[in-house]
Amino acid sequence: MAAPIFWTDLAARFRAIPDWDPRNPLDAEWRADGWGEGLGKWVLLGGTESERDLFKTVARMGAVALGHPGGEDAYAFWLDRLRRDSIDFHGRGGAAGSNADRTTVDPETGPPDPETGSIRHVCEASARNCLRCEAEAFEAEQRLKEADLRPTTPQTIETHDFAETAPSTGDRTDRRARVNAFVLKCRQETPVKVLKKHLWLAVGHKTSRQFHYWQAGVDRPTGSKSTRGATQGDDRNFQRILARKPAAFVELLQKMNIV
Repeated sequence: MAAPIFWTDLAARFRAIPDWDPRNPLDAEWRADGWGEGLGKWVLLGGTESERDLFKTVARMGAVALGHPGGEDAYAFWLDRLRRDSIDFHGRGGAAGSNADRTTVDPETGPPDPETGSIRHVCEASARNCLRCEAEAFEAEQRLKEADLRPTTPQTIETHDFAETAPSTGDRTDRRARVNAFVLKCRQETPVKVLKKHLWLAVGHKTSRQFHYWQAGVDRPTGSKSTRGATQGDDRNFQRILARKPAAFVELLQKMNIV
């Protein structure tokens, strides 16, 4: 999910859409079996054509932030979210007190009347839903900080009693902090729940051993025959991953069939 600030901005965008005429407010009407003529299950009523088009554009942004791939019909995904989660959706027909589609057919009376419903003043309803999304994003962000970004005790890695200790090529705390910040940014800017595991899988490692050496700042001396510690190649590989944009990193994971 997008960062909390995104939802604050999106709520303001919805509220900025003109809806001046109380006799002709911009509403969204829903029908379970669609409206025919390729209109889908949602139609926007009221307002002007320009206002309806602007609503679709802003709603499209919200849909993509929730994981929808986008496109001209993405606004319907946003409205489905309101129908499912918002108190602003008011259903009519179908089972009493339920917003679910009716699919049961009575053999005597035939198919039930299709359920319909509406969201009045859909711009304001969308703005309120943005605040709900903002709260969810804030909670997720706090959980992530508690789980991944809390202070940690430096890892103790077993070494031979007389093994030469290599100087670290970077501050251990800085490496760990950079990894945590990268994971957090990926989760904020992409729909994928990126894990630290994805970093070492992306550079071709089968286990996390070298990643933990590198993150802890335990580097293998140049020319050493020891198998302990991160190599210069490990450092180049992980630095290259951390330099990627979150979207590019997720694309790489998808190409490698990791996610």
